[in-house]
Amino acid sequence: MQMLITIISIMVMLAILLAALNKIYYKPIDRIIEERESKIKNEDSLIESQTNEIGQITSSIEKQLKDNQKYAREIKENLIKQGEAVREEKVTKAREKARVIFEEKMDRFDIEIREAETLLAREIGQFSEKMKEIFI
Repeated sequence: MQMLITIISIMVMLAILLAALNKIYYKPIDRIIEERESKIKNEDSLIESQTNEIGQITSSIEKQLKDNQKYAREIKENLIKQGEAVREEKVTKAREKARVIFEEKMDRFDIEIREAETLLAREIGQFSEKMKEIFI
């Protein structure tokens, strides 16, 4: 009988011990674990939302970059066209100036040829007069 009382008393003490451990140890640990899991879930959702936001911002930046690259290409093409137009205008002006100078030089050359022809004709006349004097 005494053994039965001992077993019952051990069972009662074990029940009290389990109740005390549950109240003092297991429930606070469960609460801490639940709080940590809750924080982890909140941080995971925050990370996910920030990742989505970063993805959207990245997409927006990439789109803006593509738009800016397209705009830069258009500006470059326009500047090239303007440069070609300016170059063509300068080449045209230079050709016109060269043509005018060439014509002026040709006119001057024609005048010099006529002057040389006149001088040559005069000198031939003088030479022929001298030749006549010498041979006649």
